[in-house]
Amino acid sequence: MFESVSPSTVVEALRSRVVDAVDGVLEQIAALDPGDVAMGAAEVEVVALCERLVRVTQATQTTAVAALEARRRAVTHVPQHEETIERSLRTEVAMARQVSASASGQSLFESRMLQELPSTAALFEQGAISVGVVREVCREVQFLSAEHRARLDSELAESLGSLTPKRAGKAARRLTLALDPHAGYVRTMRARGERQVSLTRELDTMATLRVYGPAEQLAAAYHALDDHASARRADGDPRTVSQLLADTALERLTGAAVDTDGRAPIRTEISLLMRPETLFGTEDTPAVLDGYGAVPAELARELVTDAGATAWIRRLFTRADGQRLSHADPRRRRFPPAVARLVRSVDAECLRPWCDCRARDIDHRLPHHRGGPSTGANADPACRGSNQTKEAHGWRVTGETSGPPPDQPTPDKPTPKRPDPSTPAPNRPDPSTPAPSRPDPNRRDSLHGGVADAPRVVTWTTPTGHRYTSTRPGPHGHGPTMIVTRPPTSPLERRLCSMVRQARLDHENADARAAWDEATHLPDDPPHD
Repeated sequence: MFESVSPSTVVEALRSRVVDAVDGVLEQIAALDPGDVAMGAAEVEVVALCERLVRVTQATQTTAVAALEARRRAVTHVPQHEETIERSLRTEVAMARQVSASASGQSLFESRMLQELPSTAALFEQGAISVGVVREVCREVQFLSAEHRARLDSELAESLGSLTPKRAGKAARRLTLALDPHAGYVRTMRARGERQVSLTRELDTMATLRVYGPAEQLAAAYHALDDHASARRADGDPRTVSQLLADTALERLTGAAVDTDGRAPIRTEISLLMRPETLFGTEDTPAVLDGYGAVPAELARELVTDAGATAWIRRLFTRADGQRLSHADPRRRRFPPAVARLVRSVDAECLRPWCDCRARDIDHRLPHHRGGPSTGANADPACRGSNQTKEAHGWRVTGETSGPPPDQPTPDKPTPKRPDPSTPAPNRPDPSTPAPSRPDPNRRDSLHGGVADAPRVVTWTTPTGHRYTSTRPGPHGHGPTMIVTRPPTSPLERRLCSMVRQARLDHENADARAAWDEATHLPDDPPHD
């Protein structure tokens, strides 16, 4: 049906609806009473117009999504699994809308449902109902047969325009259970298969742990926590019931007792990205806690140096710019691959454009089966869905490094020149002198082939030829940026700062010497008789 719809026809219909709506509001504003205009009646009309235009545009977008799916399935000749086609469509819609894959998946679902709900779709196209109402109705009817959906659509259409999303969902649920009582049970069983736990970052170094599961089980868990918290409060615990609820839940999950001030000696591993000066206490540059984000320097030092803590701290130090990693502390229980450690520390989230999911996979930008190396320069952080999408037919991911190439001059690095053979021997490299050491790619703290060499800009090309770019964290990215220093206050702090500065200087000199040797490499002299 939709493969025969011309995109220009869809756009013309949208323009016609928008023009008609704008013209109608202009006429209404012109007919308003001057007293009402003084009170702001014209502005109210503009607000209502904008809401209607948003709804009309969203309805047109839903139609375009349905047409995209129809065309893609009609022209796809390469055998692909249904899940692969679905994921490819969902990702392309997500990048076009600049939203997450889950949000685009909702759009794809609604476009399919509305094809069997013509009355609801017509109200949506007219701007009479919001996308929230559409979403609730589609969610309730997804397990009905086509015949039952048509009946529910016709019976619900008369009142749908006056219902809020919540009331529309309730009305659709009542009709659903009346038409097919078994549908409610099917929904229950399907929902139980989607149980999960998620972590959401909040302000002020706090987070929310969300558990989605069967209602009877979670209700029993909450009542157990509430009873325990109420009993401790009655026994004189100074914490509030809400604080006790949270502390009790964490105690039962981690096995560690939580103090009245919210501290707990948790046995876990914490990845902490910081500058060495932050650890020494000579500056207050924010550190980065893996899985959360920026944390105050004082808290980072407390996590690392607290003598009573039982957590394993993996400290990842940065170079002087606060961005590129230079060394990883080896003191930890398990040793993951160095490249994965570096990539996850610098790029905490998926690098696909408009995706903010956690980076669960370290993906080969150039696929391994096509010769892509397993190095940091070819490693991209990716969520599971994006990692699988790029392997589908028609997708391509490339990278490019911003700024001048390594052999081009920069303000801090002049272009090396090839030595003149007539230069006196003392100024030429002595063949008997051992060559300076170059970065070893197998070293734990080396950036050769690591994230420092990875492309700054990654481009995703879709099966339709659209290109979307994503930029790796830079001055405003994952690592600490604004460096807040303060002078050392003790001989030990001054000594530590001096050692860090010298180590950085030695590292930079070694890199510069290796680059110079590569640029000025001469062929071996022929043997003399």
